[in-house]
Amino acid sequence: VGIIINSYIVLSLVLTLAGMYGFGLILGGIALKEKKLGQLTLIIQIILLFISDTLTKTNFGGINKLIPLTVGTDIARKAAVGLKIEYGEWGLLIMVSLLWLVIGSVVFNFGSRVARQEGGLGSY
Repeated sequence: VGIIINSYIVLSLVLTLAGMYGFGLILGGIALKEKKLGQLTLIIQIILLFISDTLTKTNFGGINKLIPLTVGTDIARKAAVGLKIEYGEWGLLIMVSLLWLVIGSVVFNFGSRVARQEGGLGSY
């Protein structure tokens, strides 16, 4: 089985990583405040595994389209097979990734500000 990598796949994965980086910033901001997130991150990973169409193609009423991983994986699959990718799909991926990146930055900055005010960064 040959591995197909083209520019559409790479672009979709870069945009997906940017959006998922926003998820990481959210967890980082919460970790600055709460310090213990082991079980929460495991639960989030399991939920993302099933909601993001990584294992099987599922339909959650469109709510899974709010996760960059779902949209990016769908675009990468279409690009690997050679199907046409609509501009609306690219727009959705860019919009959702930017949304999570902005939300993640805001949550992380808020968490670091609160941690600095409470003096919690020295004991992290």
